[in-house]
Amino acid sequence: MKRLLPWTTLLVTAGLLTACGEDEPSATADEPPAQQDNQDNSEQDEAGQTAGSEQGLAQEGPLSFEVPEGWQQEPVEGELPEHAWTVGYADSLEDATSYLRAMPDVDSVPDASTAVNTLISVCRFTDVYADDCRGTGQEAAEIPGAEAAVQADFTYTSANDEPVIGRIWVAVDSSNDVVSAVEYAGVGVDEAELEAFGESIEFHPDQAG
Repeated sequence: MKRLLPWTTLLVTAGLLTACGEDEPSATADEPPAQQDNQDNSEQDEAGQTAGSEQGLAQEGPLSFEVPEGWQQEPVEGELPEHAWTVGYADSLEDATSYLRAMPDVDSVPDASTAVNTLISVCRFTDVYADDCRGTGQEAAEIPGAEAAVQADFTYTSANDEPVIGRIWVAVDSSNDVVSAVEYAGVGVDEAELEAFGESIEFHPDQAG
């Protein structure tokens, strides 16, 4: 069964951008998120990264956020590499139309604009999301506990030819050298839904690592 974003696609930003340069990064070996088949995966709970409940408040490393009611945590297969999306939730494990995920440790200098541009470059310059993924704007954000934060919007076409709208939030604490990100996207997602989720994000840099 085709899905919006199979959790087997865990992005490792470091290899994509630091090896090739931000202007022209190479494509990842992972298939585009909207084109992978569903797989049965085993759960993983890394030290220092606590997965939350299937709905309500969740925490992953230094990030906490509200999981929409009825959403389920995506299982993760095997040991994750560094700088990966380490936990994810979706409105359905069988046929997701919306998802969210967190990256507690972004491979970036502790600068919010640099970090969010690194992540959006994966959308713009690879086919990890889809061939037509593009950024649609970014601006400063307010995340409790963050020294600085930026949010960036993106869009792409799903495997069912429906528009996917999404947003990435990046939070930074330079004194602790912590950079983390949360992503929320889906078919039919609007600004009100993105804003409501964004208001639930909090950053706790002392809980990184």
